[in-house]
Amino acid sequence: MDCKTIMDIVGFIIGYVGLGIGIPSLIISFFAMTSAEKAAKSANESNEKILLNSEMTKQNTEITKELLKELTLNSIKRGEDNESLIATYDKVNTNPQTADDLFLKGVAKQTKDYYEEAIEWYKKAIKLNPDFVEAYYNMGSAYRNLNGQYEKAIEYYKKAIELKPDLVEAYLNMGVAYCNWKRQYEKAIDCYKKAIELKPNLAVAHLNMGVAYDDWDGQYEKAIKCYKKAIELEPDYTEAYFNMGLAYRQKRDEKQTIGCMKKAAELGDADAKKWLCDNNITD
Repeated sequence: MDCKTIMDIVGFIIGYVGLGIGIPSLIISFFAMTSAEKAAKSANESNEKILLNSEMTKQNTEITKELLKELTLNSIKRGEDNESLIATYDKVNTNPQTADDLFLKGVAKQTKDYYEEAIEWYKKAIKLNPDFVEAYYNMGSAYRNLNGQYEKAIEYYKKAIELKPDLVEAYLNMGVAYCNWKRQYEKAIDCYKKAIELKPNLAVAHLNMGVAYDDWDGQYEKAIKCYKKAIELEPDYTEAYFNMGLAYRQKRDEKQTIGCMKKAAELGDADAKKWLCDNNITD
């Protein structure tokens, strides 16, 4: 079972910042001008206004771009999955030169599931900034989703953790990778325990640890304990109720199985509804 993804859509407003540009004092000439001189003067003034407006627009655009980049980076670092913000910055990020801009190109590709292209952008960002934690972490996730290259994913999650030892998400997703790569459940559980140590109220870590115990020689009692903790933290956690129902079924506890499945179905879980229907349980 993969990690649950929580998507937060964050609204943003791009403000156009006016620049104070100093204009030289106008020196007034008292000499009479010919019509041609007046026309030339008018043309020069018009050109100056065009250049001035162009320069102001250019500077405003650059400021807006930098503000947008800062908003996008901060959103990513907070763990928000804001595709609209990422896509908006990607439209103006046409000539990436800095590590941040290269990283954001990778993020834009990854949101569209172009994992190979995302990885190449992350590598370029890391070349400029070898301590770029988010680039290593995202590269791990890209490899995990690229035909299940779990060994590679773990390598980059470990690098991210080396640079930022309290990166909960890296431990969580490394646990998922270990579960899928050669079924290394013990290592996966160690990762989940570390994530819980760092963030005790992380319901998904308790859920995933339950799944690992379920699959690791059927340690159903331990799995159920994890699912109960996940539900304690998140009372409407449908996946926890459904998985707990399956664990109780393995223990041949029919009453608890049906109770969990009914609760999961009540919360909208399609798999639980199907299970109840397949087993002719209607009330």
